[in-house]
Amino acid sequence: MRGDRAGRFRRRWNGGREGFRDGELVVEGCMAAARERENGMGHRIGKGRSLRKTTVLYAVIAALTVLLNVAAWNSSAFSDWYIAHIFPVWVGTYGRVTGLLPFSVGEWLIAAGLVLTGMAAVLVILWTVWGLGILCRHVWKTWGVGACLGRVWKAWGVGACLRRVRKAWGVGACLGRVRKAWGVGACLGRVWEAWGVGARLGRVRK
Repeated sequence: MRGDRAGRFRRRWNGGREGFRDGELVVEGCMAAARERENGMGHRIGKGRSLRKTTVLYAVIAALTVLLNVAAWNSSAFSDWYIAHIFPVWVGTYGRVTGLLPFSVGEWLIAAGLVLTGMAAVLVILWTVWGLGILCRHVWKTWGVGACLGRVWKAWGVGACLRRVRKAWGVGACLGRVRKAWGVGACLGRVWEAWGVGARLGRVRK
């Protein structure tokens, strides 16, 4: 007896320790998943902030460019000041740096602009064709011959007509009508209506 009790106690003790270890593993797994979610959210937040900074920088540069062009178009004094003070510095630094190269930087920039414009045009054409293809597939899938024939077949095909006939005149429908007209409840209702207490009292009153 003592040996059996000791064995049961050991089994319970070992089972409790294993359950505790399983609980520790579950808690560690939950903590690891939470850390991964936090790291992923932090990475997404940092990426969003960097994109916002880049967007703000591009917007500031575009705004400055527009303002300088507007000022140059509307103010001859500003244009003269820019030509006298800013343009020589720009030409001196940019011209000296590009003069060290054995080719014309301006021509290469023009060629790169033309290439980029052509690539952009090709991408726009491909994107338009792809979008039109998706739209046509959606329209064909929704309103094409097959879709319309499928709707007609689903609404008025042999199966639909047979289902309507079976629902209206099938065995279940006919039995339902018969049971409703001549079933036990209907017959008892007629009997009660003709010979019940209310009917007899009505005859007595008359």
